[in-house]
Amino acid sequence: MAGPTDLHRRQLHQLLEVLRSVVGVESALEAVMSLLHARKCDGELWDRVLSFRGPLGHELRPRSARGRRALEDVPPHVLSHLMHEITAIPAVDVTPVFELCIRYRHEQLGRFGQAHTALDWLGALQVALGSPIEGVVHDPACGYGGTLLAAAQAGATQLSGTDISPDALETARMRLEMHGLRAELDLADSLQGRPLLADRVLADPPMGMRLRSDQLEPWGIYAPSDDVGAWLRLARASLGPEGIGVVCVPLGRLSASRTFVDMVEDALVESVFLLPSGSHVGSRIQIAMVTINPWQRPSERLPVFDAQSYFTTDRGRVPQPVEGAIQELAGLLGHWRGHSEHAGPGHVCTTVMRSDIRKGFYAEFAPAPVESRPIPTPGARLLKQLRVENVKSFSSAQEARLAPITLVYGPNSAGKSTLVQALLMLLQSAATTTLITNGRLAQLGSFSSAVSHHDIERDVGLGIDFGVIPPWGTTETLHPDLLRTIDVRYSRRTTTDAEASEIRIGTGVTPPLVASSAPFEHEATASNLGGGELWSINADSLEGWAATLDDLDGAFYDPQRQPDSGRTVYKRLGAAVRRLQVRPGVPVQADRVRLIPSNVVVPPLGYQGPDAGEMLQSRLNRVMVALNDEVSRLADRVVRLGPVRPAPARVTQRVTINASDPADYPSFLFENDSAVEKLNEWLGELGIGYAVSIEPISSRSGLAAVGDFVAVVLTDLKTGVQVTPADVGYGVSQVLPIVVQCLQANEQVLCIEQPELHLHPRLQASLADLFIDSTAESGGGNQIIAETHSEHLLLRLRRRVREELISPDQISVLYVDHDDTGATVKQLRLGPQGEFLDPWPAGFFDDSLEDVLGGWT
Repeated sequence: MAGPTDLHRRQLHQLLEVLRSVVGVESALEAVMSLLHARKCDGELWDRVLSFRGPLGHELRPRSARGRRALEDVPPHVLSHLMHEITAIPAVDVTPVFELCIRYRHEQLGRFGQAHTALDWLGALQVALGSPIEGVVHDPACGYGGTLLAAAQAGATQLSGTDISPDALETARMRLEMHGLRAELDLADSLQGRPLLADRVLADPPMGMRLRSDQLEPWGIYAPSDDVGAWLRLARASLGPEGIGVVCVPLGRLSASRTFVDMVEDALVESVFLLPSGSHVGSRIQIAMVTINPWQRPSERLPVFDAQSYFTTDRGRVPQPVEGAIQELAGLLGHWRGHSEHAGPGHVCTTVMRSDIRKGFYAEFAPAPVESRPIPTPGARLLKQLRVENVKSFSSAQEARLAPITLVYGPNSAGKSTLVQALLMLLQSAATTTLITNGRLAQLGSFSSAVSHHDIERDVGLGIDFGVIPPWGTTETLHPDLLRTIDVRYSRRTTTDAEASEIRIGTGVTPPLVASSAPFEHEATASNLGGGELWSINADSLEGWAATLDDLDGAFYDPQRQPDSGRTVYKRLGAAVRRLQVRPGVPVQADRVRLIPSNVVVPPLGYQGPDAGEMLQSRLNRVMVALNDEVSRLADRVVRLGPVRPAPARVTQRVTINASDPADYPSFLFENDSAVEKLNEWLGELGIGYAVSIEPISSRSGLAAVGDFVAVVLTDLKTGVQVTPADVGYGVSQVLPIVVQCLQANEQVLCIEQPELHLHPRLQASLADLFIDSTAESGGGNQIIAETHSEHLLLRLRRRVREELISPDQISVLYVDHDDTGATVKQLRLGPQGEFLDPWPAGFFDDSLEDVLGGWT
């Protein structure tokens, strides 16, 4: 299917602009698809639509419910304008514009609005691996019908699909009809009820969906962590004689799936294909495509294919196959089916012994040649460690491990807030070499009020370790396997502010490279740099850093340019450092002034070599630019929700969505109806008896300068009375921004102070499930750092560890205490059963027990 042209994009944008003032983006797309379908596929209905003068919701039944609701809200004059624009689209362009609506969803909407979409090539690859496509092709989680459309384009004539969402199913029906296709589509939960027999089962289930016990137990699965097993067993149960199933699952869940292990040992799993991260819309996790073929010739070995080198990543981090990739991958599987041996290169094809699968699913491939370099999967993401020294109550150096969910406990005034503020202070200072004590993320007053004991002669030390920061891979960056480390020491400049005086940068493999603003003895170099404050790199740290470069397989990933083969580059660089000739110094211009300054000089090392200085300058410059960019991107991805969330307003001005401002959540919800539905699901789980809707309040008077407004409306589920957040209990208004931010955020760091404020204990415990959902790699992939006193929140997390819904290494419990020497941080580790491996400090959570037993003799 040809991609959309600029003309089709302009046509769609014109249609959406007509609806902008009355409905959000998601509803507008649904309305436009309903009208486009009526125009192409139902001439009688379209004639009625053209002559109808009232709301069109009734006329367009039984199409998308969301589209109907949107059209019911459209005023007649707007509707007339919209139909005029649709009529002006040539007939040949109607279907491409409809398809562009599907694509526009995963370009513009939040992850819940993307839940039923899939990349075009993903369905095509499923079809290719299930070839030859014959008989009945069934998709048990068909979404918007992309896989069924790909099967039809491959020659399938009998299509069937099932989905739990009525809106998704109606959209799939319209989509197939737009292409002149018919399918048997059923509204049902495929995991409940009798499986439908088919010749080919192609399943791409939603990755972030938490399965209930009544969805797992029919398949003999009782561990919630083995949710992928339900889909694998459903695919097997749905196969007729000589049928083949192809199922997409999160790669990280395969090793934990007992069902997958059993099916591999029983020779039901035919092969596993590893796809690049980002292949599943709305999630950055790496997925695996599993083929199920009970009719294959038994083999002691399971073939595994690493398909990542067949893909490139575009500027939006969306993987796309290179030309001919899908056919070649299908050919590799076809050869294995016929010969039980691989025909492809070692960096793509390997096998694992089926009998070894219980030891863990791990496939080892040969190194990829440079020309076939795969898209790396990040080994670590977001923040991993925080270091603090001489900030308010922290007078001695302290370290804190940060995990996807980090809970910070401790007595009042012990330093919990300071720990989080220190992190935010470093990140808001990322755009300059000055310590920003008052900024977007944290307000600590002047330097004298932020430094420990108000002693301005002390240096403030701040440091972080972090992994890959999205979006990565769009520009030259450090390799995703390397841990980034930065430590900054700030010294007094005046009584009110401080400037960086020493910076240590590292990659987790090399020793830190130390640069300082100490006076440099070679004045000629300063003049060569055009004046200004001069920084110099410590010679000993440079030699130690260069000496370990031979051990790296390549520190940089550049999607636009193939790098030199890994070890060769760094052997040359290490040798260059050791040959560096005597000279006043080598200037390293870091392109832009941010956290790491630009005027950095390499001191003379006493070595010889004509090209050493230039090579060293180039490599160091790349390191500094890459780290500067990543720290700045990290700072942009941090959202702070203070202990008192913004006071609820009756109306909110509709603005461009700012993901870093929790007060903007009404605008986000207005554009994303699916997020509103998910929000209401969570409000139900949290026990909040209201349903949220977002109502537009447009400027009908023609005063364009006033702008558009939206109102958050809460409907009491018992009485039906409608109010605003300003009219209900304070707890509801305080928790709404937290819930929306957890649902809205995607690969962001959420710093939340006292999330339990004004909440019932049961509701506090339920927040743990929300945090797990938001931080899961198959969900938002976020990181949550919460300063809290809630015992209920922690108890629920420990329970979820026992239930294997989250691993203990995904949680960090920090206890901040204070004594005569200042604040200290202690990590309290969790075991596999949610038990504490370290003793809990006395006197914090044991007061309730003392109250119960006190007075007994």
